[in-house]
Amino acid sequence: RIKPGADAARYHAGLQHFLEEAKQLARFEHPALARVFSFWEENGSAYAVMPYLKGQPLAEVVKAWAQPLGEPELRALLSPLLGALAVVHSALPCHGHIGPDSIFMRADGQPVLMNLGRTSGEVLPVREGAGASAPSPMDFAPLEQCKPDAHLPLGPWSDLYAVAAVMHWAITGQAPVNAAARAAGQTQRPLAQAALSVQAQHPGVSYS
Repeated sequence: RIKPGADAARYHAGLQHFLEEAKQLARFEHPALARVFSFWEENGSAYAVMPYLKGQPLAEVVKAWAQPLGEPELRALLSPLLGALAVVHSALPCHGHIGPDSIFMRADGQPVLMNLGRTSGEVLPVREGAGASAPSPMDFAPLEQCKPDAHLPLGPWSDLYAVAAVMHWAITGQAPVNAAARAAGQTQRPLAQAALSVQAQHPGVSYS
């Protein structure tokens, strides 16, 4: 319920986004997608019934490990996420909100994709710098989400970019240089070179 003095327009926009997200998630059924069993609007607020999941966001899991993910862990993460996105893309242009904090790792090690973005695309502000200590969705967003343009529409490719950016972060501990900065001319170190550095620092981590 909106508090006295709060921005009513912003509150109601957030309320509608919550209901839209719940409506979309209620349509999907995949083990790597957040489930919504029921949702409704009442008392000036909105509610959703979801299963209880025990675990942590991927950002917290990787931070607790204190080392990059190896190839086996990356493959175990990628396969379920790509399967979940295939389900999303069968009904929506894109998920639109993928980052380490929107990937929840269950206690059994299985990922669950959370926080469905607005179906029309959510424009994210761009900030300078990125890192494993404070990952943000804007650090993993494709150019078409940072700087919307009629010639750069959102689509499944937008989510694939975000997933690849998350994998880059999981390997190196840093998100890639954000898309808007690269479009402006800032260079990005090739991941293959960064991975070699990671393996030199962490002999137990390997990539083929």
